[in-house]
Amino acid sequence: MSPSENVGPSGQILALGLTELFDLQDEALRRNLLNAEGVHQFSALLSSLVGVCYEALHEMRFPATKQTVVRHLATDALSHLVVATRVGLWGAFPESLSVLRGAIESCAQFTFVVLEKKYATVMYEAKELKRFRQVDFDSACEQLGDLGNKLRKLHNQISEAAGHSTVKRFSLLEYEFEDQEYDRLGFAVDPTAARLLVFHGLQLASVLAASLRLAYFQDRLEFRWNNEIDHVRDFIEAMPTASSEADKNK
Repeated sequence: MSPSENVGPSGQILALGLTELFDLQDEALRRNLLNAEGVHQFSALLSSLVGVCYEALHEMRFPATKQTVVRHLATDALSHLVVATRVGLWGAFPESLSVLRGAIESCAQFTFVVLEKKYATVMYEAKELKRFRQVDFDSACEQLGDLGNKLRKLHNQISEAAGHSTVKRFSLLEYEFEDQEYDRLGFAVDPTAARLLVFHGLQLASVLAASLRLAYFQDRLEFRWNNEIDHVRDFIEAMPTASSEADKNK
């Protein structure tokens, strides 16, 4: 996993292309999961919610406009969560944060649309106005109260940390492994960073799943995943705050 493993017996640097880097990413993922930092537990819970959201999206039977809006917005949020988690488990922390930022935006937008039943508004603004005005990220956060404030705060923190021109991103471009410092070239054995990323992903997935449940309840449809959602919610509420998790990564 370290650069020394890519050095031949005579000290020459062995060839390293995309195939080799992809293999190193998968090995980093394996090591980040199988560590004592709790990454595996967080990932298992996140996986359960991803499964719930996927099944709920495929089993929902809403009126046409609502069906389209829920499918598009929720799938967009879910896709960002899946990709961010995969990249985060590779140890590519700055890149995973950039993708997670998209998940925050989609989760906020979707939650607001469901709460306010603005399905027709989404379709009108998407097709007629060609831009979101009432249901954009900023509007959603303003209307979501405490949840909106938390989502905006996390979004701002990620923008500051993962933006390409920030000092914080510069500080994330290397990592320490076995008392040596290495560059993050698309991967890193960094379970602490992986844990933080998956923790945030778990919180967002919980918001997404709860919003899907509400969408079902609005149409008086049976929602058969209450136990899974409530179990993860209770787990998150018993955990340290997100800021405490972030402090572990400093």
